[in-house]
Amino acid sequence: IVNVQSQSALLQAVLALEGPGAASWSLSDVGLTDSLPVLSIREDEPIGRAFRLIGGSRYSGVPVLASDGVLLGNVSARDACTIMTAADKKSLLAMPAYQFLGHSASGTRDIRYPGIRCHREDTLREVMSRMFAARIHHIYLCSEEGMVMRVISLGDVLAKFTSAIAGLNDLMSE
Repeated sequence: IVNVQSQSALLQAVLALEGPGAASWSLSDVGLTDSLPVLSIREDEPIGRAFRLIGGSRYSGVPVLASDGVLLGNVSARDACTIMTAADKKSLLAMPAYQFLGHSASGTRDIRYPGIRCHREDTLREVMSRMFAARIHHIYLCSEEGMVMRVISLGDVLAKFTSAIAGLNDLMSE
């Protein structure tokens, strides 16, 4: 093996390219806007439920939704480190998700763990830029009202680029 490239490194290289191209396509253009089921927890549920969902799935995080279904924040496998190093693990696991995220009892939101979101007309470049800036591998596609429609991963974005390249190769070979 001479070199191994991560999905993130490949997409950062694509993002660095100047000019028009696949990175300027919107999520709608590439078909990443279909609603899909999303594992989530409500803001009043214990944070321990989020970790049970993460542990029982192939996902590394789950969104925390307000009572009206709007995205409030994100709980990820990284957050498990916070829990595991705390002296009061049991009380943290029983804590309501809104409290874990940093909501105050007065209802104001000071979220330490935001759910990074995108919208249907965002370009692949915008989506990748948000993901790289936040150092995450998944982003939530939300409706205009803030409702989570699906999760988009770096792998989903990479698949769109590879299918675009394959399509160009087919055109060139004709």
